[in-house]
This record gives sequence, structure tokens and C-alpha cells, in this order.
Amino acid sequence: MVDTFTTLQCIRFLYRECESTEKAIIEELLSEDPDARFEVDAMREARRYLPDVLFSAHPRSLESVLRYSRS
Repeated sequence: MVDTFTTLQCIRFLYRECESTEKAIIEELLSEDPDARFEVDAMREARRYLPDVLFSAHPRSLESVLRYSRS
């Protein structure tokens, strides 16, 4: 089993964006390693403080990007 996971892998795990094999490995790691579990729990707690809003670009910005991509 891999002993080291990156922060990005843990974030993907929290947001359910990792593959099923990676998810199973991380879950096993969390059940066996209290330090890893503490880190992921801290990330979960921090996520609670993020706003639950969706951000999107202004329509003029999108149009500028599209216009540029066509040229």
C-alpha cells in the first residue's frame, strides 16, 4: 500500500472526485493511520467554512475569451 498521499489526492477524496480504487486505498489508510485521519478531518472542518456559492465569469469576460479563441 502507498504510504504517502498528496494534499490534492485528499481533497479529491473529500469532494468525491477520485477513482474507486484510490478511494478504497485512502479509506484503508484513514482506518489505520490516526495522523492521516486527523489531516483529512481538519480538511473536512475547513471545508465547512467555505461559501456554498458557485462562481462564474461575467458574460463580457466569456465573450472576450471566445472572441480571442476564434482568432
